[in-house]
Amino acid sequence: MAADTLRIEGSHGALLVHRPTGHVVRKLEGCSCGECHDGYDDVMMFDPVDLAREADLGDVLDIVYAGYWDRNGAYEPAVSNRMDHGPHGIDFDAAMAMSFLPAPTMRLAA
Repeated sequence: MAADTLRIEGSHGALLVHRPTGHVVRKLEGCSCGECHDGYDDVMMFDPVDLAREADLGDVLDIVYAGYWDRNGAYEPAVSNRMDHGPHGIDFDAAMAMSFLPAPTMRLAA
């Protein structure tokens, strides 16, 4: 795998993604379970901010840690985020719900 790419995987497949831009380079694996969109075929681009935030994970990232845009332009936000430190320096490294955060397409009140 090239230094500027990473593998994003989930229960319905895996994608090779250009890390700096978030663009999907190619589909690596997919499924035909009928519940998904043909193994992430609808994913066009991942949120580069999410990819940078999780960069310390290395070359493989679970799809739940990165938001993405689909072929229709709809944004699907990341569903969890890792907590890297606690109040006493403890590494929790656990998932934390992010559903309360606004998606990039939302306007925040001034």
